[in-house]
Amino acid sequence: VQLKVLPSDDVHQWGAVLVAMLPHDELRGQGLLIETLKLLIRSPALGRRAPVFEPETETERNGTPIYRRWMGGTGGERKGRFLAGIRNLQVEEAQLELAQHRYAAGLAAGHAAALAAAGARPPPAAVA
Repeated sequence: VQLKVLPSDDVHQWGAVLVAMLPHDELRGQGLLIETLKLLIRSPALGRRAPVFEPETETERNGTPIYRRWMGGTGGERKGRFLAGIRNLQVEEAQLELAQHRYAAGLAAGHAAALAAAGARPPPAAVA
């Protein structure tokens, strides 16, 4: 498949398309990468606040083996900051979902109270 990205394209939509092209078995996974991708697709607003992985400097790339760059030193710190930012996004999403559920429950209760105050009767139960 040959794809072309235009300057006016929405990066969120591109990300959603590319994730949709992943094998179904991988999308059912529970790993950090897949869960992060799912979070970013569900919540474009959170995606705009997602942490950006800091690129390595030329000196780091040339002077240190990759496993050392990721497991310790500045690479480990960089990875830690990135993962902490991802965890913060997961917490923010959970808080947003809880607020939305509370808001919906409040709307339903308010609607039921308004109907009761107006003297409306609930609809009859469905007969099986």
